[in-house]
Amino acid sequence: ANLVVLAKAALALGADPKRVLAAFLDRAKEDKPELRDIYLVSGHLALDKSDFATAADAFRAGLKHFPKDPDLEYGLAASFAPSDPQETSAHIEAALKANKNHVESMLLLVDHMIDGERYEDASEMLEKISKVNPWRAEAWAYRAVMEHLDNSPKGSQVIAQSPQRFG
Repeated sequence: ANLVVLAKAALALGADPKRVLAAFLDRAKEDKPELRDIYLVSGHLALDKSDFATAADAFRAGLKHFPKDPDLEYGLAASFAPSDPQETSAHIEAALKANKNHVESMLLLVDHMIDGERYEDASEMLEKISKVNPWRAEAWAYRAVMEHLDNSPKGSQVIAQSPQRFG
């Protein structure tokens, strides 16, 4: 667990991700493969670098140890988001089955709904998100995007109404 914390700290301080992976996360995985955060940090590190195949491998490895974990399912969905909508949907569904209030999965779903011009569905999902976490900045940003796409002048009003001001 200490190696994972050190890895997070090193990344926050701007260390080279490959070195962090080798020095901390790979070592932690050898010592204690049942530590969930190893897979989450490794996967998100790969996502941050747009290395979707490596991210998918990390999240899959985590799911072998922690089946039906919503955070790992979400990570796998995010890994497939740029390339495979069906696989993305399957993992979002699995994450929401494990935790119906998994906000990250709902936000990824909103993103796909907006891309597919399913604004009404996206709006309903944003309402669900606001019931779980009314301060989630991304949800307010999506509301503003939808107002903008609707050519509504309310986009800036949406931001002004948010419980957590931006900027």
